[in-house]
Amino acid sequence: MRPQVATWRDEALFTKETPRPGWSIVRRSILPPTRDRNYFEQTKILREYGKRLGMLSPEDCEQSSNEILARLTSHLAQFTQDTKERAELVMQLAQLPVNQIMRRSAVDAYFDIATSFLTGMEPILARHNDIDLTKTATQHGHIVSVGNMGRSLLLVQQLLDPVYPSNAYSVVGCAPYLAR
Repeated sequence: MRPQVATWRDEALFTKETPRPGWSIVRRSILPPTRDRNYFEQTKILREYGKRLGMLSPEDCEQSSNEILARLTSHLAQFTQDTKERAELVMQLAQLPVNQIMRRSAVDAYFDIATSFLTGMEPILARHNDIDLTKTATQHGHIVSVGNMGRSLLLVQQLLDPVYPSNAYSVVGCAPYLAR
């Protein structure tokens, strides 16, 4: 279910997106409870984490409720191939308030890693070759993951499917915003 690399050239992530200006505090590593969890499970964890930090309003949490996540999971599980309908469901998942507020875009995550690396700081996600699942969804219905692979900065070459538990790996998690 991965699109061919040649089709990535048309993605907004490569053609239109730029890092968002402003200041934010971001975790330098994956939030431990999100490690080894799929995107839906991470979203639930981020909702509770964001509530504790005061970053999410009651409305944000309501619009990202377990019922809404269960509905999206159920609908997405019906699709085994990339379709326009599946891509729209993945976009709805990525657009949930909790994901928009707590997760970085792929471009912001990549910029954060590159900036920390280029300034001589310990790069974000440097430990354990961590990979951050972002809020960026592709037109093909995949969530973009970004990671720091040692000394080489890399936009991870796999676009993970948010539904299947087989896409939950111990190096994959979320390095959320802590303040904005």
